[in-house]
Amino acid sequence: MLDSGSGARRTRQECWAASHVCCLPSRGGEGLPRSLLEGAACGRALVTTDVPGCRTFARDGLEGLVVPKDDAPALAAAFRRLAADPDGVARMGAGARRRLLDGFTERAVMDDVKRVYARVLAGRGGDSDARAPPAGGG
Repeated sequence: MLDSGSGARRTRQECWAASHVCCLPSRGGEGLPRSLLEGAACGRALVTTDVPGCRTFARDGLEGLVVPKDDAPALAAAFRRLAADPDGVARMGAGARRRLLDGFTERAVMDDVKRVYARVLAGRGGDSDARAPPAGGG
């Protein structure tokens, strides 16, 4: 999967353990990327682009750094900034993990989807067993 000069990594766990940052310079189109969620779950600072999906999760300066898409110089500058600030990398990695646990787990996303379906079914006179969303939202 990865060769960091010290040998090939065979599992995702080995890759994340050997990494300080999760980078996804997306050009858009994939929704909420699982790779960012995996990096966040492992407490890695995120470097990604300002495209839908990526910017939904990663907030610039909080969970990592967000750069314009198709801007290689900005991406390189983000890595220089992180290389010069290991405490910031650790802080943003912890922030990414907190953000994941505060509403971006698979369970939370599934619960949100169920609430949407329940609203749609309720609005169309659908299944009376469909659970309505909690008062005030979701």
